[in-house]
Amino acid sequence: MTVKNTLIQALTSAPMNRLMGGLRNQCLPIFMLHRMQDKPLGVYGHQPDTLRAALSYVRQNNFKPISIRTLVDHLSQGTPLPEKAVAFTMDDGFYDQAEIAVPIFQEFQVPVTIFIATGLPDNEWWSWDYKLEYLIMSRMQSAQQVHIGDQTWHLDNADRDTRRRCMRSMRNYIKGQDGTGYDAFVEDISHQLGCDLPPLPPPAYRAISWSQARALESQGVEFGPHSHRHNILQAQSLADAEREIRHSWSRLKAELKHPLPVFCYPTGRSGVDFGPREMAIAQHIGLKAAMSADAGYIDLGADAHNNLFALRRFAFPDKLSDFRQYCSWLEWFKERRYAF
Repeated sequence: MTVKNTLIQALTSAPMNRLMGGLRNQCLPIFMLHRMQDKPLGVYGHQPDTLRAALSYVRQNNFKPISIRTLVDHLSQGTPLPEKAVAFTMDDGFYDQAEIAVPIFQEFQVPVTIFIATGLPDNEWWSWDYKLEYLIMSRMQSAQQVHIGDQTWHLDNADRDTRRRCMRSMRNYIKGQDGTGYDAFVEDISHQLGCDLPPLPPPAYRAISWSQARALESQGVEFGPHSHRHNILQAQSLADAEREIRHSWSRLKAELKHPLPVFCYPTGRSGVDFGPREMAIAQHIGLKAAMSADAGYIDLGADAHNNLFALRRFAFPDKLSDFRQYCSWLEWFKERRYAF
């Protein structure tokens, strides 16, 4: 264990958490998860043991897990929150979230909200960014190259980390292009690699089914809308952006008894992937709040000013020491210290 990790472990121990409880009660972290690791299917993601250790830390240190519904009710209506509250979300709606992550959340009696891109369980499409991942991680051969615009990517070996770096670089480049052409870019890449994309997701990209969602809805799991086709909304026309938000919410209301009226923006960077237009659409159709992917706490201080339609979240970290830092008082203290 490094000196840094030893220090974090000491500063985020149960005695220190009790001592600094007043500071921690001024903020609330929401953690954002995506895929869970599933080695048999080659799914790269959060390791189940890391999630289990994080939730164990939450329970052993008397943090109070709450639902997003409870948080939004507090922010909009002033309903009370428990001390040392924390919340968890998962984005997209893949099978591993229901079959691997949810049982761990249930083991520790921690509520979780899953934001579903509804085109996935409707079997209408699978997202361009996951198609790209499938192509680069599973189909691209060593020594192949891909051309996109004026850029060229070479894959020199089959190492998984090399592939992932290559895929992320391509994805970031495509995100910077015309927002209506993501699927066309991916189709072109598939032709360059000499392989066809399956029309429906292969097993590693299977969605949570609506029947699974209905079964989980009464077991500490809530579901919210995450668009329909998972496109970057700010790059879409006004009509398309509104259709994405409205249709995803309509599908959840049609399939589930108690869908959560909170939207989650695809990719979720404020000012890049969504902005005032998308926030206004979500509010106009009757949603109560919306989630970004920008890092930061929900402010619970006396003079708090949270934007209900751009609530911030922390990406769930790979290291338990980082989780302890964000979940406890420590990261909040560091942010306040450096702000002055």
